[in-house]
Amino acid sequence: MAQVEKVYRYLSKEGEVRVSAVIATGVVEEMRTTLGTYPVATVVAGRAMIGSLLMASHMKSGCTVGIYIRSNGPLEKLFVEATHEGSVRAYTPQPNCDVRKPDGTLDIRGAVGIGLLSVVTRTNAAAQEFSGTVELQTGEVGDDIAYYLMQSQQVPSVVALSVSLDSSGRVRCAGGVLVEVMPGAHAKVIETLETNAANVKSLTALLESGVAARQLIAPFIKGFDVIELPHDYDLKYDCRCSQEKVENTLSLLGIETLIDMVQERKQTQINCEFCGKMYYVSPDRLEQILAEVKRNSLN
Repeated sequence: MAQVEKVYRYLSKEGEVRVSAVIATGVVEEMRTTLGTYPVATVVAGRAMIGSLLMASHMKSGCTVGIYIRSNGPLEKLFVEATHEGSVRAYTPQPNCDVRKPDGTLDIRGAVGIGLLSVVTRTNAAAQEFSGTVELQTGEVGDDIAYYLMQSQQVPSVVALSVSLDSSGRVRCAGGVLVEVMPGAHAKVIETLETNAANVKSLTALLESGVAARQLIAPFIKGFDVIELPHDYDLKYDCRCSQEKVENTLSLLGIETLIDMVQERKQTQINCEFCGKMYYVSPDRLEQILAEVKRNSLN
């Protein structure tokens, strides 16, 4: 029976450290098949998906975390978004990105290059949005998220992310661990966590050995007693696109563009870049959208 994919959350009994871990092989593979990503794009997008899922799990119900990478590398741009409830989606305009080193291994840093990482968090109930941007440190995603947490939120953390592929580019295993130091923690706590992280030989090796998500955290939290916190949400690759949102997007094109489209009397086809779903807008409906835009422009 396949293991249920979900984020597991923990808090140290002293309240100084919070931890989350996830095995996300299935959801990252679904992203690969949905977007048709090549190996490098799969790995970078997968790591960002895992990071956003872990960060969102530390927030309240209804909250979302978006990670946006803009760089001068061949990957150019990447956007991922995850909810507290375990939904995640991703998009890159360069799904065919596959940069290699001379020895044939994936060149993640070369593909990402120099650029910026932005994190946008949204609280559903209060309709508030918070964002922060930092320079990419390594392009390996995990290091960059840890740098963001320290610079923007003053939260010392350990962010370990891994996506491993088989020879055909399919996702063999994917998962991650996020350890955050809570405000007021003693300096010794940070020292212990840094020592633990330095002694973790390979997160990929742990994942490939078939350990459960709960076991992933063990080498990262040596010396700490933790309790598990409730978080009963299965992971799913989920897009929030809809016919209504597509039509709202069309209304933003402007009156002149809409007039040209109406005059062509053709069915408009729009493809969602996150999930690949195709939407259709009839010429008659396009006329209605144009009329609504004209009417609103007079108000």
